[in-house]
Amino acid sequence: MAMYTIAQPCAAHVKAALISSRYLLAEDPGQYCGACPNFGKLWSCPPLPESAREFFNKYETATIAGLKGSRAKDGKGDEYFLPEGASDFMRMICEKFTPYLLEAEKLNCGSLALLAGPCAACPDGGCARISGKPCRHPDKMRTSLESRGVNVAEIAKDLFGVEMKWPKKDAPADYFFFVGAILWDKEAALPRLF
Repeated sequence: MAMYTIAQPCAAHVKAALISSRYLLAEDPGQYCGACPNFGKLWSCPPLPESAREFFNKYETATIAGLKGSRAKDGKGDEYFLPEGASDFMRMICEKFTPYLLEAEKLNCGSLALLAGPCAACPDGGCARISGKPCRHPDKMRTSLESRGVNVAEIAKDLFGVEMKWPKKDAPADYFFFVGAILWDKEAALPRLF
């Protein structure tokens, strides 16, 4: 039996202005990201060169994509849904979801993907920002909704009816829900994940 299941991605199309008017936690994401170990160490993380509102106002629409990874009902794989193993599971899901979002970006010329999780352009060598150097792959570097100051828990609830879950020390989460986006001047087409 599988240790977890991954559902087909779901999507919702909204005006990009709705993100900046309703879902921004703050104009400056650094207020929320400052405690994160990646703050100021990845080019895809705050501080970023423009305000969140300025960023989203450059686009007409946002196709929000959600992906749900659920734990097995028989308890196999629970370690992925506890705090100690959650980052490994999230990395595995992002390895599937990131190419999906980037493929959607390719299908929609002129669009921009926002990933669920950190940028994956420099997986082996690490980001050049930590050593004070410019991004090695500015054409491939992507930010996330979170790094842009977006409350993805509210988006998941409002657009998909999904409550975000986080693991507790002795109680695994039933599922994790990942949220990415394609920003564009019209509704984006999405590929199949599987």
